Amino acid sequence: MEKDLKNQEAINKLKEIAEDVKFCMLATADTSNELYGRPMTTMQVEDNGTIWFFTSSRTDLANKAKADDNVCLNYADPGKTTYLTVQGKAELVKDKKKMEELWSPMLKAWFPDGLNEPDIALLKVVPQQAHYWDTDAAKVVILFSMIKAALTGETSDTGKHGELNMDGRH
Repeated sequence: MEKDLKNQEAINKLKEIAEDVKFCMLATADTSNELYGRPMTTMQVEDNGTIWFFTSSRTDLANKAKADDNVCLNYADPGKTTYLTVQGKAELVKDKKKMEELWSPMLKAWFPDGLNEPDIALLKVVPQQAHYWDTDAAKVVILFSMIKAALTGETSDTGKHGELNMDGRH
């Protein structure tokens, strides 16, 4: 069933899925429009929908964010049949106070000197558009719906999906 969400309801859905799944593939395009993805850990989704990640200012991602700020985030939790794709604008941020707010000891695996790491930075992603797929149904119900659709030629209705319009434009 298609269910588009707008404004705060859309932001709440984005926040719910991104914070629950936590990990995403962040995709960028290079100068020849070849897509490149890398796994990222969501550190925070603000109440306005802005998504924060830690990165190094010397990475390929940082260089791409400076050259072309368009990114695509893909979250997936197949076990819960929950998916989210977010297209947005990325910005490299060096804000010590925000880094202190978001810091987690687990980040020492990538930043051994912690917040004293000279190249540590934040990647801020402001969503421009998003789409979600979500179901509360059990896997058996989903499987039955898919089999029924295949046998009857009808489209399977296995949950909710729709656009997340965070600024109410659509």
